[in-house]
Amino acid sequence: MSLSVSQLIASTDTAGDALRLIRAAKDLTQADLVARAEGTIGVDQISLIERGKRPMTSKQCTAIARALHLTDAQEAQLMLLALIDRTAAHLKPPLRRARLRITLFPVEAFLMEYPQDQMEAFITTLDTVAEVWAKVKARGKPPQNPANAGPRPSDASRGGTTHGVRSADQKRARG
Repeated sequence: MSLSVSQLIASTDTAGDALRLIRAAKDLTQADLVARAEGTIGVDQISLIERGKRPMTSKQCTAIARALHLTDAQEAQLMLLALIDRTAAHLKPPLRRARLRITLFPVEAFLMEYPQDQMEAFITTLDTVAEVWAKVKARGKPPQNPANAGPRPSDASRGGTTHGVRSADQKRARG
């Protein structure tokens, strides 16, 4: 499962990291991005931004957002990261906390609307997920996507049972 542009931006701490991830997700080189930006930004500038050597300006952010076909909300997320990159060091922590708060607002709204009589069961489920996640992480294996965990419908049409599960004999015969 690939992440959305918004998820990529949310997963980073700098505009340069976000730019690099978005560009890679869209399978673009720095030169491709320059071409899309129609010369409003150069490869050298993109390289410096991605490596954290130079913060992205608002003008560069707008040009990059247009070149990458970002939505207004995605451009705003990228712009916020660029602003945090350019701010004084002592102001970065509160700005990052504010950014986190903005990111967590939908989660907070969900929890506030969740039926109170079902909250205990919900928290128990979250505790179970946290336990399983820790075990999966310790083994170094990515979690299996539940949507892909069950039998595929095409298995039944290829000689499997009506439930899409093959017997041991069928598995051996298929090789």
